[in-house]
Amino acid sequence: MDNRPYRRDPSPVKHKVQYASAMTFIAGFNYADGVLLCADTEYTSTQKLQASKIFSTTYNDGSHSIISFTGNMMYGRMGIQEIEYALEDMPRPRTYRAMRSAVVAVLHAFHHQHLFSQSDVPTVSYLIAVWPAVSRTPRTWLLSTELTAVVNIRGYDCLGIGSDLGHYLIRPKYKGQGAHLSRAATERIALGTFREVKRQV
Repeated sequence: MDNRPYRRDPSPVKHKVQYASAMTFIAGFNYADGVLLCADTEYTSTQKLQASKIFSTTYNDGSHSIISFTGNMMYGRMGIQEIEYALEDMPRPRTYRAMRSAVVAVLHAFHHQHLFSQSDVPTVSYLIAVWPAVSRTPRTWLLSTELTAVVNIRGYDCLGIGSDLGHYLIRPKYKGQGAHLSRAATERIALGTFREVKRQV
């Protein structure tokens, strides 16, 4: 998460954000019965590695989180661990707003303590699905992040290398139906998109 949120020097803090090649492509979709998170399994930096980029945790009250990331591999995984620890340590009952607030706090601290202190700022972004055990209307919520920003996604989002192409491919198939699509229909959109992104990027 070098804690430098304040400076006596009135000049603005300047960071060079490094949109590195150590990226991947991830996508998240709301559909009729929940949320679908997708990621490829290849890390590309100085070498290519195969590893999971989706991490699932169940907490002691039955709440769940599923997190996928794009960007720097080590910092990406570190951020996931920090998010999971924060959600695990939350007092019960876990509500959506409380879980989202925990994610916001973690990402703010994580970026200021570990990323913004570097001259070339590594980038990490997340798609996060959370299912709170306590809710008036039980559902899974989809969150998307960029730096310290965290937003609730009501439709879909895709991040990482190939995201522009991903939006181009997904939008016409998803628009107007979106959260009303079946899981099978959503999976077909996702699979077709990933094949084309990996072919062209």
